[in-house]
Amino acid sequence: MPGYRWNRAWFLIAAVAVAALPARAQVDQGRALAAIESCGEVKAALSQAGDAATAPRLSGGEFGDEFAEALDLSFVGDAPLSPAGLAMLIDLQREAGALVRGYLLLGIDAKALSSDPSGDKAARNFLDFLPEMAALYDYRIRVGAIIADSAAALPGRKPEPRVSLAVAAIATEQEKVLLSAIAVASDPQVDARWRADRVRVLQESVAGFTALMGRKRAQQVADTALIAARAETDPQVALLMKDYALSLLR
Repeated sequence: MPGYRWNRAWFLIAAVAVAALPARAQVDQGRALAAIESCGEVKAALSQAGDAATAPRLSGGEFGDEFAEALDLSFVGDAPLSPAGLAMLIDLQREAGALVRGYLLLGIDAKALSSDPSGDKAARNFLDFLPEMAALYDYRIRVGAIIADSAAALPGRKPEPRVSLAVAAIATEQEKVLLSAIAVASDPQVDARWRADRVRVLQESVAGFTALMGRKRAQQVADTALIAARAETDPQVALLMKDYALSLLR
């Protein structure tokens, strides 16, 4: 996708610019590449699946090991990561997003994406794959917190303009990740307990994101969460969402 290439290009420029900075924590490159490969295997299986019955599942199927490897973050060091490690995590987060789209679009003709039946089918797919959606959304949030915390440390004392642009691009991407997670946690068609668990993951990851977002972006995300809290019919989800919004502004 063009947007992906633009953001990644800026990040690579930033990586070159900060190469002279002191050494930072690394990720296990071999395990990171294995995780990316596992994501690719699940995506390939999704593209060949005709319906929910033949799609790869998180558990109880032949792709359990691939999911476990793809969604494992134990190989990641403490933030801030090196630019090379950060680039790998950005790749992994995008791979997880591609898997979300793969599940949502399962069985939908690409030429009919704008039709109402396709929208209904995507909504049914979301409900059919709630365990996979939970794992993938949680992963995107958790890895996003590490990405954000590491990106916030990139500029250093005297940031170059190209580094600042790269960091801003990463911040924009991570804000989208948060807003997407708030949206699914606010969907009344989904079980309230499932949604409450997603908001808890958002709460657990606040510190990493706020290091990058700054007050303005944090306020925008908090406002979205507060709107969702006011519209929420489940009292527990509403309270969790409100607490999440307030935690972004502390």
